[in-house]
Amino acid sequence: MIVLGKDSSGNIAVTFPYDPQLVAKVKTIEGRKWHKDKKYWSFPDADGTLEKILKAFEGEEIRIHRELAEAIDPALQAKNIPSPLVGEGEGVGALFMNFLLCTENVRVQGKA
Repeated sequence: MIVLGKDSSGNIAVTFPYDPQLVAKVKTIEGRKWHKDKKYWSFPDADGTLEKILKAFEGEEIRIHRELAEAIDPALQAKNIPSPLVGEGEGVGALFMNFLLCTENVRVQGKA
């Protein structure tokens, strides 16, 4: 499972168990930095970066911490309901079949 969150510098943090295929996918995204000591990848939290990360890992099981989920859909901040990004549509929403709100994070499963 791939986990997306924020690191202490405010960058997007990406972690997953070592898998050469996932490493190859993360290396397709510009701005990446490997943190050897803490074993995670980081990316600047700039416009379009989160979408590029999600697209690179399309089809993989992804867990997104709440602060990033709210960046995708600010309505999640105020409501404890599934995101309207489910199903058909443009942009990030079209990438996923499931977008489920959990207590501390959002779990996303890409299309098979």
